[in-house]
Amino acid sequence: MSGSVRSPPFCVTLLGFTSGESAQLEQALRRADDSLTIQIRYEPRAAGLSFPLEAVHAIIFTPTSLARAMPEDVDTVRSAMKPGTCRVYLSVPPGSASPSCISPLDDFIQRTPIHGADAVAEQVIAYFREAHDLNVHSTLRALRDRDCVVAYSLLKFLWPFSYVTASFHVLNAAAVLVGRGRWTSVLAYPSVVPVATFLGAFFIVHCIFVIARNGLYGMRIVKRLDLAFWLRAGGLALAAAATAGSIAVLDGSTLRIFASVVLAAGSYLEYVYARRIRAECTSLSQIHADIADTRRCIETLNTIGRQPITSSVFPFFPYRSKALFISYMHDSKWSSETAAMIHRSTAEHGFVVFLDQSSIASGSLWRQSLLRAISECGWFIAVLEDEVAATDWIVAESAYAALLRKNVGKPRILIVVRNAEGITKLQHGPFGMVYRDIFQLPRGGFCVGAAILATGDAGFPVDLLLRALKEVRPMCLLR
Repeated sequence: MSGSVRSPPFCVTLLGFTSGESAQLEQALRRADDSLTIQIRYEPRAAGLSFPLEAVHAIIFTPTSLARAMPEDVDTVRSAMKPGTCRVYLSVPPGSASPSCISPLDDFIQRTPIHGADAVAEQVIAYFREAHDLNVHSTLRALRDRDCVVAYSLLKFLWPFSYVTASFHVLNAAAVLVGRGRWTSVLAYPSVVPVATFLGAFFIVHCIFVIARNGLYGMRIVKRLDLAFWLRAGGLALAAAATAGSIAVLDGSTLRIFASVVLAAGSYLEYVYARRIRAECTSLSQIHADIADTRRCIETLNTIGRQPITSSVFPFFPYRSKALFISYMHDSKWSSETAAMIHRSTAEHGFVVFLDQSSIASGSLWRQSLLRAISECGWFIAVLEDEVAATDWIVAESAYAALLRKNVGKPRILIVVRNAEGITKLQHGPFGMVYRDIFQLPRGGFCVGAAILATGDAGFPVDLLLRALKEVRPMCLLR
C-alpha cells in the first residue's frame, strides 16, 4: 500500500466454478499478489445477484457458466459494469475447451490469448493494481481539493482587509509627504503594526500581479494597451508605492518587513492556486446529470456559455500544454475516423493524446479517468458532425472544458466540424450555447483560447490541423 491511503477490498465473483476450479483460481490470485485485500464470492450464475456497483471487482466465468448465460445474466453483468469499476474474464480449467459458439457476453470479456487460471489471475491482479494506484491518486487529489477549498474560503477575506488597510497606509503616506508627520490612526498601535505590515504587503503583491496580468493580456491577446489600462495601472502603482512608504515609516523592523513580504507573496500564490483548484473541483458527472435533466439543461448550458472571459482568469501556473483530449461522437463514422486521425497525427508530433478507445482500458475507472484527463489537458478538441445527435456525455465533456476555460484559462478549445454548413446548425444547439463566444464571433474577429476548424467531407491534411493548433491564442500567459 502507498502511504496511509488504503483501497477498499477488491471483490472477485466466480460464476459456475466447481470447488476444485475455484481453489485453483484462488491460489493463483494469492500467488500473483498477496498484498491486496481480495474478497472471493462463489455463485452459480449472474442473474439475481446484487453486485456492489461502487466497488472495484471482477467477474470470472467458466466455459460451462458462459454457455448457460441467459439474457437476464447479460443484463446483470451490464449493470455491474456500467459504473466503470468492473471487468469480466473467462477462466478455462485444464482439459476444458474454450467455448466455440458466440456468447452474448463476448463483448464484455477481456480479450486475451490465454485463459488459464494463472494467466487470468495475473490479468485480474494487474487491473486491481491499476485501480489501487488510481484510488491512491484520487484520494490524495481529494485531500488536496479539500485543503484548497478551505484555503480559498479563508484567503479570500484578505482582499477586503488589505484594501481597507491600504487606504490607511495611503493616508499615512500623504500625511508624511505634506510634512505633518505620521498620521495618528489605528496603525500606530504596536500590536497592530505587524498585521498592518502584512496586509499592506499583500496589497502591494496584489497590485503587482494585477498590473502584470492585465499588461500581458493586453499585449499578447488584445494586442494593445488602452487608456483604461494605463489609468488603472497608474492608480494601483501609486497606491502600492504609498503603502510601501507608509510601511517603512510605521514598522522599524527590517526583518519583520521582509518576513511579511515573503508571507504575503506566498499567501497570494496560494490563493491563486486554490482558486484554480476550486474551479477544477466541478464534477463532470454533475454537469452530465444537469444536462440529462431537461429542466436544468438549458440553464446549465446558458450559465456556462454566458460567463465572460477576462484577464483575471489567466493562471500563473504551468499546465500540460502538450496534453490533448479528444471528444467525439461514437455513433458517427466520420467523427470516429476523424478523431482517430487526429490522435495519430498529433501523437506523431509530440502530443500526449487522450482518446477513450485507446487511453481507457476496457472496464477501467473511466469516469475518474475522463475527469482527470480534461482537468489536466492543455488542449480540448471536439469532433462534431451536425448530422448525428450529440450524446449527453459529449455535451458534458465540452461544457466542462468550457467551464474550466472561462474560470482558469485552460484548456484551449478547437471545435472540428465536417463542413461550413455544420457550423450554422451547431450554433443553434447545445454547443452553440456553451461556446457562444466562438459561434457568434463576427467576421474577422478573434476568440481567446478557442477556434473552429471546418474540414470538408473529404477530410483535411495534417498540416492544417497542426497550424490550427498553433494559431489559437493561448490562455496561459506565464509559462
